[in-house]
Amino acid sequence: MRVTNSMLANNFLHNLNNNMERVSKLQAMMTSGRKFASISDDPISTMYSMQARLRLDNLARYQESVKMAKSWLTQAETSVLELNEVYKSAYETVIDAATDVKTPADRQIMAAYVGQLRDHVLATLNSSFGNKYVFAGYNTTGAIVSNQPQPPYTVDAATGDLWLNGLNITRYVPNYNPSYDLTLQPGDPGYSAVEEKAMQSVVLLAEKAAQKAVPGYDPAYNGTLLPGETGFDNDKDIAYNEYQAKKADYINEYNIDFNNNGSEYQALYEKLQGEQIEFWVGTGLKMDAVLNSISLIGSGPDNLYTMLDNLYTDLMGGQTVPNIQSSYISKLQKQQAGLLAKSAEIGGRMNRLEMMENRYEVDFINYTQIKSDAEDADLAQLIMDFTMAMNIYEAALSAGAMIMQKSLVDFIR
Repeated sequence: MRVTNSMLANNFLHNLNNNMERVSKLQAMMTSGRKFASISDDPISTMYSMQARLRLDNLARYQESVKMAKSWLTQAETSVLELNEVYKSAYETVIDAATDVKTPADRQIMAAYVGQLRDHVLATLNSSFGNKYVFAGYNTTGAIVSNQPQPPYTVDAATGDLWLNGLNITRYVPNYNPSYDLTLQPGDPGYSAVEEKAMQSVVLLAEKAAQKAVPGYDPAYNGTLLPGETGFDNDKDIAYNEYQAKKADYINEYNIDFNNNGSEYQALYEKLQGEQIEFWVGTGLKMDAVLNSISLIGSGPDNLYTMLDNLYTDLMGGQTVPNIQSSYISKLQKQQAGLLAKSAEIGGRMNRLEMMENRYEVDFINYTQIKSDAEDADLAQLIMDFTMAMNIYEAALSAGAMIMQKSLVDFIR
């Protein structure tokens, strides 16, 4: 086959261009520090790089969610521990008050102290993280009433009832059956421990409402005494009868309200039960950030606020020692135990989040290394390859100078 100068020149230029492309690619890798500039340069490394980047982005979001959830839980834990301290102080006050050596003046002082504890419970329930209420369900910003901000938990000044997001927590008693017979005993047909407790709660609500409405009522007075009998007191007898009437009126009005609006209250109660602030802390994994408001405070006369309000009323009204002992000591102990259980629940969530946070930190390091292995160029190897490519390029130029022979025109000149 005949080889011409044109063929030599074309082959030379083709190979020289390939060398230039290699030098250019190596130079781009050295200046960018990356193995590839486009998918076609290294499809496998590109795939690993994209997978690592996606995982790192997800990890960054989950790490931020974990930090935020820990912040909310820290605030919730602080508030629950405060509530436990409040109930511890209330328990100690009841123990101290339930002695015969205490004078009415002493109990008035204790009542004032319990009143401060009660008010602190309200303030704690309205505690916030930043500008968000912690124990308010989805109502984290409160409400605006008459152009004034209003927290989720409020107290009716007239009745002393606790309200949460439109539901009267004090008056609402789940599982209440107005026709239930309190005389039923375990084993009797129709007996229900749940309905019995609900009915007793409504009776307690009626008693406390009547007690507040009749300041002269003496719970130790025997209302069956007739005029002329030993111990009969006309003023106390009037107060006793008024108390019984107020109590009956309260239960009657409660039953009417329950029959008319019970289903609406139940729906709102169930809605509040389902409102829980959650954070996505992993793939398909959500974590409750705080405690549900209803599960924390309860409902009916034994919720966290109303129990102390009733204790305040009894101390102010001069309740007898046996009544205070039987009514509050066991209830306060139960509330303390419940708050400690809630604190332990929060602690368990915190431990779980810390373990997840540590795992994510390790995962972040691992995926960063995978990303680096897929993307980052080996500079030492690149320098050697670039030096070799430059030597080849220079050698090609030298060879090209030799094959570009003189033409006939050069001889004619």
